[in-house]
Amino acid sequence: SGRSTEQGDHPREHFLRRQVVPRRSVRRNVGAVLRWMGAAAGLAGVVAAGFWTAAAAGRSPELTVSRIRVEGNVRLSEGEILEALGLHSGSSILNLDLDSLKEQLMRSPWIKDVQLTRVLPATLTLRVVERSPVGIAVLDELYLMDELGHLLDEAGPRYADLTPPLVRGLADERGVLIEGRSELAGRVLWALAQDEKLESVISAIDVAEGAGSIKVRLRHPPLTVLMAEDDLVPRLSKVLPLMEGILERFPSVSAVDLRYRGRVYLQLRNELVSESETAFVSNVDGGR
Repeated sequence: SGRSTEQGDHPREHFLRRQVVPRRSVRRNVGAVLRWMGAAAGLAGVVAAGFWTAAAAGRSPELTVSRIRVEGNVRLSEGEILEALGLHSGSSILNLDLDSLKEQLMRSPWIKDVQLTRVLPATLTLRVVERSPVGIAVLDELYLMDELGHLLDEAGPRYADLTPPLVRGLADERGVLIEGRSELAGRVLWALAQDEKLESVISAIDVAEGAGSIKVRLRHPPLTVLMAEDDLVPRLSKVLPLMEGILERFPSVSAVDLRYRGRVYLQLRNELVSESETAFVSNVDGGR
């Protein structure tokens, strides 16, 4: 019976050992958890420290905008640009909303584009691209306009060095701008400006009749030319050297009509020339 008891104890002892978790294993797991919590707390501390450091830096006097450098401006003065920028005194270089500042600057009719750049510790750089005036719109007042038809500013003494062509026919009898006319005038003037010789002899254009019948007034010789937009530049370039001869042969000519392909008509005191004279004039255009 004593042997039986000894044999019966072995399975029980074996069973108990399989169910008991060693004490040192528990300590190891607790240690791992504590180490993980410590690492997490350390990371949180670093993040918090970085946040407060950044916040403190944003209020640092060394990072307060002390210089604004303006580049690329021609017509706008630096003072006008800074006024349009509207930057408050004491602004931090790190806290500037560059997109918002750009939007404010783009409200100026003169500014076509602008790039804003931070230069640490305290400089803001503005690289400005201005619009270029190509004509003077004749409305209730005279206004400079660009190749897209944007009105830039009243033409006054400060722009005395500019002598672009006058632009008529932009508004109705009430003085209201007609849709598309400013854009048409801008396109015509831009196209003429690509040819230096043509640009120098144009004194005015009139777009009152639309793209199919544009009046172009020459400085020399003093003639009005009627043209369509689609072939204005190449055809005017071809006929321009012949204008002096036309004026000599027909001293009373008031306008040269180039709107019709293959023919050139002359207007004399509001009347068309005779058939024989018309035939002669059509030859100077090369029979197009």
